Amino acid sequence: MAIKDNKMEEVTREIAHFLRLGDLRIRQAASYALREGKAQAEDTLPALATALQDTDQEVQYNAIMGMARYASKGGIVWAPAYAIFLKDQKVYVTRWKDWWEENKAKYIKSSQDKVLAPKE
Repeated sequence: MAIKDNKMEEVTREIAHFLRLGDLRIRQAASYALREGKAQAEDTLPALATALQDTDQEVQYNAIMGMARYASKGGIVWAPAYAIFLKDQKVYVTRWKDWWEENKAKYIKSSQDKVLAPKE
């Protein structure tokens, strides 16, 4: 069950901020936290979509798996095992980028910039 409250939105925003840091292990941990988190899709999916742009395979994979968790409710199952993802990484990343472009209007809310922007 997804949690919806202001605290979870704030936590998601803070975790999303870590995706922009230079330290690889921090970005990997942040992407995994978003992947496994309990926040609403509209709080998490934009940050996961941003993580698809990362140069690290693990960050991208976590983004894909997190996005698939929400999208699977609509019947989408493009969530490969890690070894399969590594063989066709570009295909999966492109597929999820395309999915996001086609579906983001369903998940973006008027205050979405709060999720992606670091807290001042």
